[in-house]
Amino acid sequence: MKGYQLKITIKGSKPPIWRRVVVPEQFTFCQLHQVIQEAFGWYDYHLHVFEFKKLGLLIRDPGEEYYLMESCSCDVLEEGTQVGTLIMENPRFISPYDFGVAWEHQILMEKEVEYEYSYPQVLKYKGDNIPEDCGGIGGYYDLLDQLADPEAEEHDLMEEWASRQGMEEYDLDKVNANLKAHPAFGQGGAGDGREN
Repeated sequence: MKGYQLKITIKGSKPPIWRRVVVPEQFTFCQLHQVIQEAFGWYDYHLHVFEFKKLGLLIRDPGEEYYLMESCSCDVLEEGTQVGTLIMENPRFISPYDFGVAWEHQILMEKEVEYEYSYPQVLKYKGDNIPEDCGGIGGYYDLLDQLADPEAEEHDLMEEWASRQGMEEYDLDKVNANLKAHPAFGQGGAGDGREN
């Protein structure tokens, strides 16, 4: 069996915040979205798409019809579209998430690999979990500044909020255990990416 090694980087992060993951070759874009959510410690609260700008192609969830980019002349649904149908010829693409603050995942297919599992794994990472509702990458750096100053007026309040939002040190073993057990692709293989 084969898989794809992907590097997923948060646009604008300095130093770069990224995850290197491997997904089975039969994975759909719907399942890849679930991998991104788990790998970055997010809760899937917001809308998302996948964009192949050079192709003018948008891959979206069926419920996200209103989001169309000017650069995209056609769109397909992510539910049944396998990642491998596009990324071998088009290894660079993006996945905007939370259109209000415009988180952008820059995705690079690094290589095809031999892979024996039906579930994905995070191989390496850089950077801890980011609260998805902190206002985008600029808001995240503002939050870090506030948390770095224990004398700041709202330090304790912001520290408590960040903790409730999942901001924590990255735990690779925990993330991989969650990926293995995820109902979209855990032990039972590759379903359609939807939770039961």
